[in-house]
Amino acid sequence: SETSFYKTSFGQRSVIDSWVLRLIFFKSNQQSAIPLFIKTKIQPFNIMYVQSLSSLMHDIINKKTPENLINLFTHVSDIHQYATRSSTSKNLFTKPSRLNLQLNSFSRIGVRLWNSIPGDIRVMSKRSFKKYLSDHLFSTLESEDHYFDVSESIQAFSKLKSAVS
Repeated sequence: SETSFYKTSFGQRSVIDSWVLRLIFFKSNQQSAIPLFIKTKIQPFNIMYVQSLSSLMHDIINKKTPENLINLFTHVSDIHQYATRSSTSKNLFTKPSRLNLQLNSFSRIGVRLWNSIPGDIRVMSKRSFKKYLSDHLFSTLESEDHYFDVSESIQAFSKLKSAVS
């Protein structure tokens, strides 16, 4: 299915990235490649994906993308005419999904990722936003000491969001 392809292709890419770094540094296959990623400041594929998706969402929110991408997303404030916590925090509306294929689509993952990022980080300039995300994702990689996927990135941003609040 599409979901297993999604997970497999990311998993295979991470394995290849790790293998190449170990090869460059003459390390054994049993050794973790995470310290090598951190040492070289090379982003593992999963971090590149999260950062690229976050950066694209930043562009979409700031209307710097084509109209068809902007139209995929709706602000909660456009749905509810009254003030809610989601609408005042400028969150995007999460469309309900019954299928895993929809849950793993760009429009659903992008909304969950964007809504998990604290508001003061969302309003940063594009350059500052990307720098902050890169630093945060690398520090999360360093502290977790394992590869993490998009859902774990969302949880990490949510923890950061609650720490800021």
